[in-house]
Amino acid sequence: MQVAITGLVIFLLVKLAEGFYGDRALEKRFTRWRSERSIHAGLSWTGAAIAGALVLFIYPLTIYRFSAAEPPSWLTTFPADSGLRIGAARAIDGAFDWLAIAGEGVFDSITFAIRTLLDALELMLVATPWPVVMVAICAIAWLLAGARVAIFTAAAMAYLALFGFWEKSMATVALLGAAAVICVAIGVPAGIWFSKSEKAYAAARPVLDFMQTMPAFVYLIPVIAFFGTGKPPGILATLVFGMPPVIRLTALGMKGVPGNVTEAAAAFGATRRFRLWKVELPLAMPSIKTGVNQTILMCLSMVVIASLIGAKGLGEDVLEALQYAAEGQGMLAGLAILFCAMALDRIVAGRSAPASA
Repeated sequence: MQVAITGLVIFLLVKLAEGFYGDRALEKRFTRWRSERSIHAGLSWTGAAIAGALVLFIYPLTIYRFSAAEPPSWLTTFPADSGLRIGAARAIDGAFDWLAIAGEGVFDSITFAIRTLLDALELMLVATPWPVVMVAICAIAWLLAGARVAIFTAAAMAYLALFGFWEKSMATVALLGAAAVICVAIGVPAGIWFSKSEKAYAAARPVLDFMQTMPAFVYLIPVIAFFGTGKPPGILATLVFGMPPVIRLTALGMKGVPGNVTEAAAAFGATRRFRLWKVELPLAMPSIKTGVNQTILMCLSMVVIASLIGAKGLGEDVLEALQYAAEGQGMLAGLAILFCAMALDRIVAGRSAPASA
């Protein structure tokens, strides 16, 4: 009885919504028809036939499912083949094992290059005396974004230092910096290329969609299979998540350059390289800076997930707080990540709008 009443209530709500939105859609279509008489009027027999077939298919099955005492299993559970899943999983395992062995040299070279960059950044941020690093960061914030951002940055770093997060914060910033450098070094040239070639952008768009929509935890599976655990694999997992914004916004900014400007530059004898460096890139720079800013923040949002494979940093404290239900430790570490993100966001954004800093 409860199922029947619930179904009736849902049915009435759906019909009320259909009537409300249907009336508005009909009014909108009539308004368009008055100015554009080529719009088809009347009943579409094809659409009516499809709708009737759907009703004859959906209603009886739904009524039978909820009215029968013991509905058949094929109606409640999809007849999946577990053997197919097991076979596909084994085939994927074999492919990963073969790739890991065949590409061991390539994967080791990538790991070595990333570790070299990360070690250099950690040397500057972690090994360097903390007063030097703090003064340097505040000076950079002052020059790039103004006095207020510099004061906020100093307050954020004071929080990190007083609560014992300084070393882990600088290690996190080093990891973030390595990921951001690689993202920008690959993403900006790729965005420029995609803005010039529609075919290349059409081929890359599904890949970028996949990189942005795939759950972040899934990135860790192939990364662990090919690169193991540690900081370099954590950077690689961060790259997959953080690179699409800078590529998309660079391509968007380059495409937004007015065509008459580039035509005028060409008419005055400017070469393609001159037009790229002196005309197109300066005009597209606001969009490119926005992409870099978004990439940095998205890379920073991966620090907790990357800590699952040994990336350490502030994400390690948050992960430990989740494991042991330590609310206070988790909140303090989360605030440390928040202050790092806010300081970086204001410093990078201040370059494009210093007056609003």
